[in-house]
Amino acid sequence: ADIYIDGTHMGRTPLTVSGITLGEHEIELRKSGYQTWVKEIDVTEAALRTTWSYNPTLIGVTYAGIRITSKPADADIYIDGIHMGRTPLTVSGITLGEHEIELRKSGYQTWVKEIDVTEAALRTTWSYNPTLIGVTYAGIRITSKPADADI
Repeated sequence: ADIYIDGTHMGRTPLTVSGITLGEHEIELRKSGYQTWVKEIDVTEAALRTTWSYNPTLIGVTYAGIRITSKPADADIYIDGIHMGRTPLTVSGITLGEHEIELRKSGYQTWVKEIDVTEAALRTTWSYNPTLIGVTYAGIRITSKPADADI
């Protein structure tokens, strides 16, 4: 895995990093296909003479699926602002964390749903089937005295 300290790439595991300064630091391990591992440390005077060892087990990234339909169909689907296609559609590859689902269709109000994909939900295909509400338009009748005024 790639090792980052305070956002600076230090190398790949296994690696011993020396010369860490006093104060708070963030250690990150990144590997494609795995969740990023993050550890906050506070290096004190007493800790300067210590070699810290971390041996985390990286967890593979897992995904959820979402089945999205709408009434009427053919609404544009956006997840986190990215266009995914049109309803009906099953979107796979949704990662852990918070996401925003948005449905847009001309002549209808935009539908928005915030979801939080948790570990428990990863093996679930969620299903949303909103009825989109049509946009209504009002009319205005204008008269004037005298008639023929410019509007």
